[in-house]
Amino acid sequence: GEIDAFFRSFFNTNSYLYDSNKGIGSLANVFLWGGFLTFCLVSIVLQWISARRRHAQTTLLLLTMNSTFTMLGYLTMAFGHGRKYDHEAIFKTEQVEDSGSILFTGSIVSTPHVPPLFYARYVTWMASTPTSIFLLCDFANARRQFPVNAALDFLMILFGLIAALLQESQPVVAWFLYTLGMFAYSFLIHQFLGPILHAAVASKRFNGYIRLVVFIISSWSIYPLLWLLSDKGMHLLSTDLEVMLYIFLDMWVKLGFTFMLLNEYRVLARKERAPSAWAKSNGVNGDNAAAKGQDEKAKKVLKLKPMEPKDQLIKPKFVTARTASWAASSSALSARSRIPGSQLRDVAVPVKAQLAPGSDQV
Repeated sequence: GEIDAFFRSFFNTNSYLYDSNKGIGSLANVFLWGGFLTFCLVSIVLQWISARRRHAQTTLLLLTMNSTFTMLGYLTMAFGHGRKYDHEAIFKTEQVEDSGSILFTGSIVSTPHVPPLFYARYVTWMASTPTSIFLLCDFANARRQFPVNAALDFLMILFGLIAALLQESQPVVAWFLYTLGMFAYSFLIHQFLGPILHAAVASKRFNGYIRLVVFIISSWSIYPLLWLLSDKGMHLLSTDLEVMLYIFLDMWVKLGFTFMLLNEYRVLARKERAPSAWAKSNGVNGDNAAAKGQDEKAKKVLKLKPMEPKDQLIKPKFVTARTASWAASSSALSARSRIPGSQLRDVAVPVKAQLAPGSDQV
């Protein structure tokens, strides 16, 4: 069948790879194969990255699924499937010589519709775009918003598919459905810039989210414009150019979103591993937990207590966590030595510090 023809096509490319799709040129069909090979390579690379990393496994899995869905869609279209066909019933009569009876025989002949309408592209979008929306919601810690956004995304694509199928037979209905799809897309943008954005701000991921959502909105907005200019709408673009532009757009959107999202998670991981501001200013090595441990150790040596009312007339001494850490870690400081005044900085709260009975007061 087709698999055998695919392998034989490497020896005679003109018989299959170039001419398998009626209604589009050889270059456009080669671009379909290029889209398949590109997303196949991306899926392999993402799987390789997932095998080498222990974190963000769910994100990498969904990105791999997104690329795999697109790869399968382009493979289907490159083979000449996943497109609209015209069906025609052909009948013929035949008279039997012995009995004189007349027999009616017929069959249904299916021919590819020209210009081609690849509904496989819409099916691919229905499978791949929800994963992108989920990843966007997950980055902003707004998973509860995913069902609403996925429903809007599904309606938007469905209206576009039905409008494309009815464009020739019922153009008024087709334009009405196209308008409904644009309304669904407008509500989807409202969700991106409304509840999900607020969740990103609350999660302190505003900068990363705004970069991702601006890329998604600006890129996705090209799809309805391309539909409008193609033979489904105003007939301003040739069929071959439409096919190639959709391929370039899919590569730009999916590959760009994949690498941008992975980079944002890399930035977040770097911030989580970085030492805190307190540890940096006090020269403490390690993460926040280590810094906190140093602070607690110092508080055991310097038993801090709030300043009492009777001490209000006395000039208060200011002791900070930095001073306490310095006093706890310095082995050369004797019990009767005094902390240098240069160490008493960054004062936040006035307290009265005590050492063990019989020693000098800090």
